Amino acid sequence: MEAADESVSHASTLPPSLRSQQHCPDSKLGSDAEVHQSLSSPDSSEPVEKWAALPASRIEEILVTEELLSEAKLVFRRSNWAYLYQLLAIALPQILTMSAARKALRDGYVQVDGNKVVGDDDVAPPPGAVVAIRVISVDPLLPGLAKRLDKFNAQTSRPEAQIRILFDDCDAGWAVVHKPAGMHSNPNPCCYGKDALTFEAYLPALLSPPRFGMHCRSPKVCHRLDFRVSGPMVVATSLAAERSLTRAFEQRRIHKEYRAIVCGSVGEVGESFVVSAPIDGLAAETHVEVLRSVPCPFFGTLSELKLWPVTGRRQQLRRHCAIEMGAPIVNEEPALFKAAAPQWAKNHGGAALPPAKKRGAGRLFLQAVEVSIPDPFESKDAAVDAPRVVSVRTEVSKNFEELMRNSALCWAWEQEHGGVCKGEEGKKK
Repeated sequence: MEAADESVSHASTLPPSLRSQQHCPDSKLGSDAEVHQSLSSPDSSEPVEKWAALPASRIEEILVTEELLSEAKLVFRRSNWAYLYQLLAIALPQILTMSAARKALRDGYVQVDGNKVVGDDDVAPPPGAVVAIRVISVDPLLPGLAKRLDKFNAQTSRPEAQIRILFDDCDAGWAVVHKPAGMHSNPNPCCYGKDALTFEAYLPALLSPPRFGMHCRSPKVCHRLDFRVSGPMVVATSLAAERSLTRAFEQRRIHKEYRAIVCGSVGEVGESFVVSAPIDGLAAETHVEVLRSVPCPFFGTLSELKLWPVTGRRQQLRRHCAIEMGAPIVNEEPALFKAAAPQWAKNHGGAALPPAKKRGAGRLFLQAVEVSIPDPFESKDAAVDAPRVVSVRTEVSKNFEELMRNSALCWAWEQEHGGVCKGEEGKKK
């Protein structure tokens, strides 16, 4: 296990209220379809070179069972039988989509009991049959990726603006990597242009394939983080880790802490409360603690908050702060800032929400600072009451402290001189 200079511990920090085996049969599907079971001992090779050295494809072998057939029929609502491509998509969900399974069948990359299948309209074989499929092992690598990563990180010395490893367990095949603000987590329709690389696209230049077990086609992020938000992201490099971490997120066993500065007052310093309000028709819950507040010449008060999302809805923290608490995050987008007006009026005796005021460079004052993950490979029968938890924490941006300090200074200057403070709060943000 390797970790950067950030804080890594084995005890979770929670809010007060939340205390396949792979086979490579000898077949006609291609001699380069090999299984990568382990890497050699650590060497000086760059991570991207290790990904490039892996076989381009491999054979996955599936033993058809009653349980697998029943699941395929249930998922695809088939009463008596399922198509072979549907069986493949169910058996290999991390590797194949339905369209990819159908294409593999049409291209002749599938065998059933040693006989090649041609066409995508075959019915799934009976229990006991063995299906072998040739799949892509490694995604294409972008040329000059390592240099592009170095160039990106060289743009600034601010830690929160760099892509860097916070924790790495190369044996088990998972890591925690810091994502800067202003970058999409994974491929997005809005990402275009030769310079618009996503966070996930940079990862082969940073993380090596796992030393043991079957690798992913490339490092995979296991959750979302807003485009405008920086912080730690959980990444899998092995299929086993990806399965375990995805399941942990679905079961809400992974906890995240955020830091935010919001416009206005939401409670006394030290106060904790829960915001429970649906988002897009789905239940959403956020735990909040007020860390400190300072006077502000524009909004009366700025409040620094700790936020723990229990659910993971889209823009949950930003929407709960603005719409439910009436306290939009500093430098929030105009539409969401205005959406805070009704609750702001309730909080302030009917007073109107002040106009939005851009602080510094306009970056959102919301940052993910910690993620706590149950060990994906801890034994089920471990003789402990709770699973080992790995907590990875990054420093809060210095811009938070600067904004709070400058806000208080501007307020004090106005009180003393009776004028308007024209200084920029948090100008480095």
